[in-house]
Amino acid sequence: MKLSAALLSATSARHYVSASMLGIGLLVFIAAYWPTLRLLISSWNGEEAAGNNHGWLVLASTLYLLFAKRQQLQLLNPSCSLWLLAMVIGGGLLWFVAAVVQVQLLQFLVLPFLVLGLIGVHYGSAGVLKTTLPIGLLFFALPIWEPLLPLLQDITTAVAHFNLQLTGRPVYVEGHYVHVSGGTFLIEDACSGLRFLLVSTILSLMNSELNQHTKKQAIAMLALAIVLAFLANSIRVFTVIVAGDMTKMQHPWVADHGNLGWGIYLAVVMLPFFWVNRYVIGSEAVASSRAGALAIQPPSWRLILGCLAILLLVLAPLSYRGLSNKPTASEAEQFVPPQFPDWQVIAGNPSSKSWMPAYANYSSRNSVSYQAPSVDAAVQLVVVSYADQVNGAELINVNNMLADEQAWSVAPGSESMTNAIFQDSENQAKQAIVQGPQNQRLLVWYWYNIGGHYAENAYKAKLFQLLAFVQGRRDASLLAFAVPCEGQCEEGNTILTQFTQAIPSNFPR
Repeated sequence: MKLSAALLSATSARHYVSASMLGIGLLVFIAAYWPTLRLLISSWNGEEAAGNNHGWLVLASTLYLLFAKRQQLQLLNPSCSLWLLAMVIGGGLLWFVAAVVQVQLLQFLVLPFLVLGLIGVHYGSAGVLKTTLPIGLLFFALPIWEPLLPLLQDITTAVAHFNLQLTGRPVYVEGHYVHVSGGTFLIEDACSGLRFLLVSTILSLMNSELNQHTKKQAIAMLALAIVLAFLANSIRVFTVIVAGDMTKMQHPWVADHGNLGWGIYLAVVMLPFFWVNRYVIGSEAVASSRAGALAIQPPSWRLILGCLAILLLVLAPLSYRGLSNKPTASEAEQFVPPQFPDWQVIAGNPSSKSWMPAYANYSSRNSVSYQAPSVDAAVQLVVVSYADQVNGAELINVNNMLADEQAWSVAPGSESMTNAIFQDSENQAKQAIVQGPQNQRLLVWYWYNIGGHYAENAYKAKLFQLLAFVQGRRDASLLAFAVPCEGQCEEGNTILTQFTQAIPSNFPR
């Protein structure tokens, strides 16, 4: 006891400096990255189907584990490693790039690394090792798990089908639709069990950390938690289907089975899990108070390095906001149909005028048709413009599509690259066939104009978005040529080639 007290007394001064600088750094981090943090927090308050409203549980778990490790951190010899400082620099740079090209998911992924790097700056590699799991839990609060939904839906549907057949109930499954005599059920995102799986994983990792399980014990408990989570969700789905089948879809569980699910989760997952944890697995008393074997740096150096880390932390968001506040070099102008030799602007194109790209939140969208005396079909020119790209109003976005997939859709396997021959050069363009009402088919060639830079695909456009942003340009537009086509669209390709040959090569820019 006397030795421990002496050790705590000897390290209290340097721990106070490190803890104070870390606290200041975290406050600066929250202030600097608040726009991204606010978007993340708003995703925690979404609908049930989003599977991400367990974020508050993750945050509480992380804070509790860090609080539980406070004495272990206090016993470390505070020291800064250059690679941890590099993590802060690299994380900030990656966030800057993600913010410019407006990839929100990447902005979210960088945040835990920035926090871990900030801890490492003040507590060294040993501090990083001790806080990796608490900070790593934050990844479960990020909206990155939706790609698992289709797989989990398939598994849940297959298990429900098997259980219903096992009990002798007539059932027919079509995709994620389960047809029984009492009605039809759709295994939606909320029924996939993703939230049960994530919550079980979080609680299992937290439990193993608090009980200091060995690796084998931690893996065994994690496997048990995952199996029980799948079992609880399967019981929930089976119970709801049977209740709806027996009552001709009139049972309250059919409309609202959220509370039922958590009740089953408590009985099937929590109680067995903690019983096994207490009476079968137990805990390992392997706690160590050994200080990190790192060279102790003088308080002045730790203060300098801490201030440098905070400065580097805010450099990326300050640079982004500074460049964002610069006036754009291009403003939205009134659309004037360009004139091309031998091609005349016509009032309308009945065969294709109903098609428009399904882009959202644009500044302007214009369409004009051209026809040459020697060509039977008209060419439709479409320009969709964004005068100042911001989050949610941007050219390259997963929700922006060439067709709305309702009245119009892209023909499967029709998207490819093609060579567009202009007056004085040859450029690549992306092409696709869109099909719509009354068996209409259009061959579409299209490009992206990102701040004056030509791009024929979305990945190249994102890279140019970064370059244009630094140059003070945030405008972008989609340029598309469309012509009716039949069969393999040979005639459509010929017409579009004739049209582009009348256009200067710099027109897409």
